[in-house]
Amino acid sequence: MVGLVVALSSGCSVEVIEYDGSADDNCGPDCGPVGTERGCVELLEGSSNNDVLALLPADSGQFFAAGAIEVGSTTRGWVSSFSESGEQRWLTQIELPSSDDVDVDVRVLALAPDQASGVWALAVSPTMDYLVHLDQDGASVSTVDLDAEVGLYVSARAIAATSAGIWVAGTSQADMWLAVHDPTTNATTTRLLEDHLGFKDEVQAMGVSPTELAIAATVSTSPNFDDDLLLTATTDILVIQLDLQGTERTRTLLPATPDSPIARHASSISADAAGRWFVGGVQRPRSVGVDAQLWVARVDPEQRWEWTSDELLDSVGFAGIVGVDDGVLAAGGQLITADADTPSIHAWLGSVASDGALRWQHANRPADHDHNEYKVLVRDAEGRIRAASKAWGPGDSSLLRSCLISY
Repeated sequence: MVGLVVALSSGCSVEVIEYDGSADDNCGPDCGPVGTERGCVELLEGSSNNDVLALLPADSGQFFAAGAIEVGSTTRGWVSSFSESGEQRWLTQIELPSSDDVDVDVRVLALAPDQASGVWALAVSPTMDYLVHLDQDGASVSTVDLDAEVGLYVSARAIAATSAGIWVAGTSQADMWLAVHDPTTNATTTRLLEDHLGFKDEVQAMGVSPTELAIAATVSTSPNFDDDLLLTATTDILVIQLDLQGTERTRTLLPATPDSPIARHASSISADAAGRWFVGGVQRPRSVGVDAQLWVARVDPEQRWEWTSDELLDSVGFAGIVGVDDGVLAAGGQLITADADTPSIHAWLGSVASDGALRWQHANRPADHDHNEYKVLVRDAEGRIRAASKAWGPGDSSLLRSCLISY
């Protein structure tokens, strides 16, 4: 097999590499050129305000996708089920209640499996967060008002499923927060509500391995406010590993360097097949807060390493990371300005080896749109990598897709 991959070097030049499919370093598990898309499925086409924010692999190559869809003057959450061949089985729009009978904007941020063939969705609006349980046909089974259930105002950002129930992570009262919902009793119990150093803490990343549940908290180490002035705080990353019932096993702090000029945020955490945890996200200069870099770290305190993208990437998007047999894959978006009259965002993939070295990076040029960005990255039980992307422009149009990724 002969294929072409366009890979970005550490500068902004573009290198074209020809693969013959025979060398192990150039051939993914499916023997396709690394970083290339295959089996792409159209998720949703329409307004540029539409978005895809979550993927969930299911049995036999099936998968769920979710995000936000513009309907009239409002945005609703959506969840859809797709067959292995890419056929859409159903699509359900999600609205949340409003006390003044005014439609509120809703997004679905995360998905988790149930014990049958349905799915749990985390649906949020500016003022409320709900768990929504859908059955195998997309019909609503139940809803959980998280604020009412836990007796706190919460900002939920991630969900995951273990034998203990549906775990929900986020922030409450500027503190890191973790709770579990028991679908049998319909009870939701806060398991962690903790302040790190007296400043804002938040959990945006949660992952599950066959033996553990892990959360990655971004913990502020300096003030977030000076009277009415909003400040960009210095941050550390705190990873908490628990067993599948929620008993804490260990904590690992990934501290910033003293007087660090950047603020780092954790938005994805993943374990490889050997149970090694990796965490990643975006970091931005505290003084500017516009340009950004991607970063990935191994959590193990005895064999810790960190990788940071070489370039400051304006308007970078971060789709997440997934642990693979020999390291970790990361995805997002990169602004390309070289040899272009108009800057364009390209969907970006990178492979970081188990020793923290960047093996390759690959930018997919938009085909029929101005911009293209990976939004979600997941791995299924068979080790297949699936990504979801958003392409948009010109005008008020977008296309949401999902593809398998050769690695």
